[in-house]
Amino acid sequence: MGDFVKEEPMEGGSASSTSKLECRFKDQSLFKTLLQCSGSIQPDLITFRVRENSMSYVGIDSSHCALVNWELGREAFENYYATTDEENENGDKEFLISVDLELMNKILKICKSKDSVHLRYNSEDKPDVLEVTLLDPRGEQAIAPKEEEGAGSAGNKKAKQSRGGAAPRLNQFSITVKPHCGDRSLELPPSKEDCYHIQLPKDCFRYAQENLMELSVSDQKHATVFMACPREPIRDSRTGNVKKCDVVRFGSQNQSGAMAIDFLVAESLEEKKPKQEMPADAPAAPLTSAKVFLTRKEGFDDQSKCRFSNKWVSKIGLGLPIIENVQIELATEYPAIFICPISEGMGVLRWVVSPHLGTEEEGAADGEGDGGAAAADDDVFAEEDEFSDG
Repeated sequence: MGDFVKEEPMEGGSASSTSKLECRFKDQSLFKTLLQCSGSIQPDLITFRVRENSMSYVGIDSSHCALVNWELGREAFENYYATTDEENENGDKEFLISVDLELMNKILKICKSKDSVHLRYNSEDKPDVLEVTLLDPRGEQAIAPKEEEGAGSAGNKKAKQSRGGAAPRLNQFSITVKPHCGDRSLELPPSKEDCYHIQLPKDCFRYAQENLMELSVSDQKHATVFMACPREPIRDSRTGNVKKCDVVRFGSQNQSGAMAIDFLVAESLEEKKPKQEMPADAPAAPLTSAKVFLTRKEGFDDQSKCRFSNKWVSKIGLGLPIIENVQIELATEYPAIFICPISEGMGVLRWVVSPHLGTEEEGAADGEGDGGAAAADDDVFAEEDEFSDG
């Protein structure tokens, strides 16, 4: 049976290798959110892939049904320095740092809203330790009582100067670096050239996520949901005309019935205008556009449904506070790929979810629990192993 990964034990770096990392995040809430996404499918250990110009993570859940990946470029850091003489299987300079995720989250839990997060690692100095520092750049300013005016205020002025020059508050932690095994063999499945491509504003995705969770059976977290892109007859309230329009649909079907949440694709009701040549330097559409976009290709069709467990919709929603929008790639009998650009060009968050195969009735039956859903997920890899590195 094929999987996202081909398990191969990976040894740690050579004892003589030199690897260093020093970085400070621009936004500690970004780091917190990414760790929350990572922990939602792989709660025990997190392995950072560190390169000269980026930091990334790839993890897969225990049933091999979903994969999460995030990548941060230099834009996500106030300062970033990384160097190594280790290489991965592709010959790229890269080293791995694996630490206890629960401990990392406990440290970040005490992080104040204005604190900055610093990471430091030096294989020559402390090869088994990742140093984490939480720094309050404002310093701790004691609230002084109102000073009385008068000739005797010199001592108060001295005390005030002392308080004003107070050192910033520091919280320093040393986390044990753990052995990593098989982490470099994880790979994302490639995008299919003939897939449907959907772009949703994050508010639309949040609306679909919340309603899928609330408007169905009590165990909806484990129910089967679907995505589809049908063409539906829609009446234009302005003209009264009825025309077939492109729709992006999130739905759920189970023993209690069926529900659907539809988003009308941008320009579906507008009159088509002749295409004009765009200048090469024309600006691209903004990532924060409030419209829904859809590009159709032959790898999916308007009758197809991509079905998967609703719990993955909820987990994808964990990243909504830090992203610009949600881009979705759908292809028949292929994992659904969710690509979420992180705000201000800092990086990207990706989710890959294997679909449920089988009939509509089998998908509805999965709504009673997660066991049937997990079994159905594995079927997509029965005949091909294109997601491993082999």
